[in-house]
Amino acid sequence: MPSLTVECDPRLDRLWELLPTIHRRRDMESNGGLRALLEVIAEQALLIEDDIGQRYEDWFIETCAEWAIPYIGELVGVTVPPGGDPPSRRTVANAIANRRRKGTLPLLERLASEIGGWPARAVEVGAVSAQSQSLRLPQHLRGRSVELRGPPSLLADSGTFDTRAHALALGAGRSADVELSVWRLRAYPMTRAPAASLEDIGPNIFAFSLLGNDAPLFINPDGGGKGAAGLPVRIDREIFATPERDPAGFATAAPELWGTRMVDGRDVVRSVAVWAPGWPTAKSPGTEPIPADKVVVADLEDWNYLPPRDHVAIDPLRGRIVFPPRQFPRKRVTVSYHYGFSAEIGGGEYHRPLSEQVGATRFHSYSWVASDIPEEETSSLLKRLRVAVDRSLQRRFHPGDPGEFAVDLALVDDMLEVSFVDAVTRKLLWRGVATDTLPGNGDQARINAVADQAVAGFPPPPVVKRVTGAAELRAALEPWGPTLDDEGAFAAAVDQPESQVIEITDSDIYQIPIRLMLDRGRTLQIRAAQGARPVIRLADWQAESTDSMQIGGAEGSRLILDGLLIAGRGVQIEGAITSVTIRHSTLVPGWSLGPDCDPKRPVEPSILVLDSQVCITIAHSIVGSIQVNNDEVATDPIQLRVTDSVVDATGADCDSPECEALGAAGSRLAFAEACFARSTVIGRVMTHSLTADDSIFLGRITVARRQLGWMRFCHVAPASRTPRRFHCQPDRAEAAAKAEAVAARLTPAETEAKLGWTRAAVRPRFDSLRYGKPEYCRLAEDCPAEISAGAEDGSEMGVFHDLRTARRLASLRAAVDDHMPAGLTASILLAD
Repeated sequence: MPSLTVECDPRLDRLWELLPTIHRRRDMESNGGLRALLEVIAEQALLIEDDIGQRYEDWFIETCAEWAIPYIGELVGVTVPPGGDPPSRRTVANAIANRRRKGTLPLLERLASEIGGWPARAVEVGAVSAQSQSLRLPQHLRGRSVELRGPPSLLADSGTFDTRAHALALGAGRSADVELSVWRLRAYPMTRAPAASLEDIGPNIFAFSLLGNDAPLFINPDGGGKGAAGLPVRIDREIFATPERDPAGFATAAPELWGTRMVDGRDVVRSVAVWAPGWPTAKSPGTEPIPADKVVVADLEDWNYLPPRDHVAIDPLRGRIVFPPRQFPRKRVTVSYHYGFSAEIGGGEYHRPLSEQVGATRFHSYSWVASDIPEEETSSLLKRLRVAVDRSLQRRFHPGDPGEFAVDLALVDDMLEVSFVDAVTRKLLWRGVATDTLPGNGDQARINAVADQAVAGFPPPPVVKRVTGAAELRAALEPWGPTLDDEGAFAAAVDQPESQVIEITDSDIYQIPIRLMLDRGRTLQIRAAQGARPVIRLADWQAESTDSMQIGGAEGSRLILDGLLIAGRGVQIEGAITSVTIRHSTLVPGWSLGPDCDPKRPVEPSILVLDSQVCITIAHSIVGSIQVNNDEVATDPIQLRVTDSVVDATGADCDSPECEALGAAGSRLAFAEACFARSTVIGRVMTHSLTADDSIFLGRITVARRQLGWMRFCHVAPASRTPRRFHCQPDRAEAAAKAEAVAARLTPAETEAKLGWTRAAVRPRFDSLRYGKPEYCRLAEDCPAEISAGAEDGSEMGVFHDLRTARRLASLRAAVDDHMPAGLTASILLAD
């Protein structure tokens, strides 16, 4: 059966279509040389045509190429500040309009959004300063002293939303005329996820975070909420509570932050919602969130608060839930909320590129079945049909069964992107039929997809199997589990498909044991659907052996974990499996967390490699320590690639023997060729060879083969043994300090003391190094510039390199100064 080879731009046939039909038919009956020649000529003509068209589009900021944006910006007075980013298309397009609004507070907020990509709030300092007002224009809402009769005002956050008057001598950082507060943290949703039951504290105690740790709740920027509307702000108790108390004197949840609302015909969570089926009575359906007037806003620091009957207490600052001790729910409690984090790594309900969409489009051949086509005309027919299959629709043509199925030809242009099916081609398909009645307007043609063979060097598209619930996931993984062969050894099942995607469609918890054994050449991807963040909890199922996720396979097999959060245990890799890829996932450092985000098993590895030549790729993920236990004599070192990720050994002292981010059993060197790029490593690194760029290593590094690899634009802990280094810290700072010591003729003791101060001065400082905190691995505001702007492109080192925070701040400061009236100044505050 003939197969169709995918071709490209349909414009290549413009010259061919200008020929008379007689010449086209004669060329089709021959070897098609004339058409091939015209396609080559048309291809070169298209290059010239596209270049002319692009030059015309470069005249306008809306359509110009990226390289032309700074040049157009220079024409309208938008320049690149020192250490800043080139102006964006939006900034240049709005430059003139912004100048017309110069000196207004909304303009400053708009600049923060355009240039920095941050939500912001501008406040005039004089409006909240304690000063005498003019009797001619009194302002009753101006900042005043604290009202002692209103105790809630004493709890107000003394920040952007604080309306109390401040004495000029006491106001820290209020020397500027305008304060522009920006929020770097983003609010990410978590939808209809189970709440964690903290049974060790009590059956009525729950946490919003499924790991059981304290996690502050954030306002949904699209859901509104008092003065913080549109800002990803932590929900404190004053914001969360209504101004009025209920008849019993309790502060209940604010309706604008609680529950759901209808948007485009569907329920959307405002900011926080809790569902408790069978509560407060057994007949309660639980289809709607608990009413806002039944939610008591409380301080649950010590878990001692007892809510009244038919009420539930919530602490938004800690993400804690307490039901009445004699009236706790018997069924699953489900929550929807927003948590804060700096970037889209580690998995979540944010949109992420799926692995099958990364890279160039794959083309596949398909077999068309048509009746009454002479065999001698098959080749000419195939030259007439060019089909480019949309990847998002490939699953329709690869259902896993090579059987035939019907496709409406009226939808072919949308579904298969057919470049052209003209009358000549249709006459070849359906002989003896009038041109105006040829199929294509609702008639049916049959397509046979060759689903079990690779085409043009590419494997067939994977079969996507969507699962919801633990039972469906267990059934989907069953063909990929190990079996016993005739000799009693573990082997892969014989009925595994060549390539399969198991897609989990919700944010539920999946507490099942997972053991995978992939056959030769097989590929399995376990991923979260877009808008979902499932949790795989590996519990202590058996006492006689390990309960980790066990991954094995034959040569040529590949496994991809995408968008998952794995807790309770780690991942164990063994066998001849070729590669394991972990992307946009989290392997909880320390396996699980306590209420204060302390790891419960800090020394246990998240990834354990046992006698395997696997290639491990970690991208946009958070993992615990990595341990490689391989034969160093009979095998080669494994490949380990870590990009835009965090490797966290959870230790407070990164140089202690227990804090090993990468190593082997017994504090030995991992037999691995490691490559780190734009990553943060918390703990010691001991490896065979190392290559690193734009990364932060907080623990000592020990490399066996120091003549291999390099380290560029990294922070390296003192006393490390590494390959050659280039533009690393504290090396550059030490070199400058030594030069100053020589110039000042300091003694050796004074020089050594100066070097010690220099090392401490350029050591990275973080807001938090505890996984589970919103500020996890984010550089502190007082972090030295050698780190916060020490990457190769002037951005920060570490996992958040691509946020380009330092460069965005520099650009924003320059733009704010340019748009302030003469004589007035503005300061930029990092509000979170």
